[in-house]
Amino acid sequence: MQEQPIALGRTAEIYAWENNTVLKLFYDWVSDDSIAYEMKIHSIVQEHFPVIPKLLGQHDMDGRKGLIFERIQGPNMRDEMLCQLLKAPKMVRAFVELHKAIHQSEIPELNPVKKRLRRDIGQVEILSQDQKSKFLKQLDSLPDKQNLLHFDFHPGQIIDAPDGPVVIDWITAGQGDPAADVARSIATIKFFTAPAESLFKRLVLNLFIQWYCWYYPRLMCKFNPEISKAAVEAWMPPIFAARLSENVSGEKEQILAWLRKKGY
Repeated sequence: MQEQPIALGRTAEIYAWENNTVLKLFYDWVSDDSIAYEMKIHSIVQEHFPVIPKLLGQHDMDGRKGLIFERIQGPNMRDEMLCQLLKAPKMVRAFVELHKAIHQSEIPELNPVKKRLRRDIGQVEILSQDQKSKFLKQLDSLPDKQNLLHFDFHPGQIIDAPDGPVVIDWITAGQGDPAADVARSIATIKFFTAPAESLFKRLVLNLFIQWYCWYYPRLMCKFNPEISKAAVEAWMPPIFAARLSENVSGEKEQILAWLRKKGY
């Protein structure tokens, strides 16, 4: 195994492994239950949606638990978009088509995403009980469906492989309303804080994020008539509030400002 990881995620490091595979080596704080749940989800999803890396086994190293996956060669769509901004509209259309394809499957064995959102909202310490009650009341009013949702779907999760795009990182997958998946995708991009590079690069990235968060949901509504702008917007407050439980660097103040603007 290489000494340095080939990729870093929020819950794990990814290392090149033997026989064209990768080892997803989880950080110490990730619970055994979470890892077992990822294995369960991945096994279920790959039966219904084949364009995902195959789960091949488990391997523990240095006291840390890991999963072995098929290695998918190719750049991710996020990096391609940022390097080829003029081609970004075409790439977003491909992204939307792939997202729509995910929603075609119904997998009742998966946990409802509303169950996860309810748990995450309850864990956000900076929200008052009154605020939490408002978000939970709105969450309860939203539709229950059994469509497959990735629930962390952004361009960085798509590998442009030689045989076609492959979607990675399914630990957050569940069942629910496709409009919720769109709102969650917006949450993963909208509050991203640009790294402290040159002023010009930060400006370009911030403009790209604003454009993406405008263009992507409109295309989703166009490609899938079952998703409406109003439906996506109805999911945003509880999903953005639940996002606070993840403590993503640089997001807290932006999310709270957005929620205050919406009257929460």
